[in-house]
Amino acid sequence: MEDYKQLYEAAQAKLDSLNLQGKAKLYYSLNRNMAELSDMLDNIKMKDINLDDPKDKTMERLKMIWASVKPLVETISILGASSGITGNEKDDTANKPFVETIADKR
Repeated sequence: MEDYKQLYEAAQAKLDSLNLQGKAKLYYSLNRNMAELSDMLDNIKMKDINLDDPKDKTMERLKMIWASVKPLVETISILGASSGITGNEKDDTANKPFVETIADKR
């Protein structure tokens, strides 16, 4: 029975470490999406939007994007803080040995 308990605890610790790794991957993915949104918005010239054409939905789409930016930024900030993002994507998303997920470095 003790073997099963140890096996369960090891599996739970591995799952917890993968959860942090998943948060880091999601952080970087959302950050890339936010950069793409920014690039897309940079390419739109407001003076070129035809407000007289009722079929042109550019302004409505821009409003939807603008409304989604704040929750996206808040989500990225929370993910970054909760997963200990360092800014080095390779290190943040790498599989870490089990010991590093439960012990402080000396």
